[in-house]
Amino acid sequence: MLTEEKINAFAERYSDKSGKFVVSTLNNVMIYEAECGYELFDFTKNDFVKMFAKYNWVNSSRSFRNVKSIITGYIKSEDRTSLYDLAEFSENDVSSDDMYADKYFASVDEFVDFLNKYEEPYQIRMNVIAVLYWIGLTSGEIVNLTINDVDFESRTVLNRTGIDARLMDIIKQCYEMKQYDAPNMGGYRTFYVMSGDYILRKTVDRTGENSDQKMTTNTIHTYFMRLNDILEKRGCSKILDQRHLTRNNEYIKVYDYCKTHPEFNLVELSFGNGKNPLADIIGRMCSKVAYISFRQGYKGWIEYFHKK
Repeated sequence: MLTEEKINAFAERYSDKSGKFVVSTLNNVMIYEAECGYELFDFTKNDFVKMFAKYNWVNSSRSFRNVKSIITGYIKSEDRTSLYDLAEFSENDVSSDDMYADKYFASVDEFVDFLNKYEEPYQIRMNVIAVLYWIGLTSGEIVNLTINDVDFESRTVLNRTGIDARLMDIIKQCYEMKQYDAPNMGGYRTFYVMSGDYILRKTVDRTGENSDQKMTTNTIHTYFMRLNDILEKRGCSKILDQRHLTRNNEYIKVYDYCKTHPEFNLVELSFGNGKNPLADIIGRMCSKVAYISFRQGYKGWIEYFHKK
């Protein structure tokens, strides 16, 4: 079984920065070993699938590769050869029920109800980031988003159209927020939001009245991580991340389109000669390679949430 001593000894092979990630990764593996009741060397492919889903190690291909490399390296360092199940394990395998339960929603209604269920007034500034990721904005687009980019009547944000009215309402609440009370030093403190055109703006107490109202992408990421921390403390099993929120919205668009266009067959789409059959539905270009990944994920989402 893994121990702190073994983990720290293995991490010494890496630089200080990388070593911290190695320690964090293997500490989670050690916890998962205890939950399973047997050591890493005896893990099956299914164990790896569940562990990677639990710790959100598939939020990007790079994250998946880095963690898999660390675990592979540790197993080899112990002169163990039980690498077959790990070698056969790929990112695409993590399409289990655990991943869909932890990262996806069945509908826009479920997503909005989820945000409302766990919301406190100060959380609206965190929830709006989840909403903007959902509709496909990047962190860079979020920090630069102004009220001039939003049309509440036509329900558009930048070039994204047909946005659910309740999501638009969350954006509006965030923009109109002038102050909020949030936990601080064991109590609550009032924070005053700077005036301006940006949807998300800094607070006066952190910047001074004459400072730039615009947030940074680092602040956006910090707010979003804080949202997940809040959800975890409230016993929520969902883990929100940009990639899966955006993809979830796209799955729902395809699902709704298929209900009104029964002749549409996602499996038999034809690419080439300038054709991009998904673009009009999900609102972005999709290469043939990306389409294959999209199709596989969509199939798993359908089977989990909408299988008859």
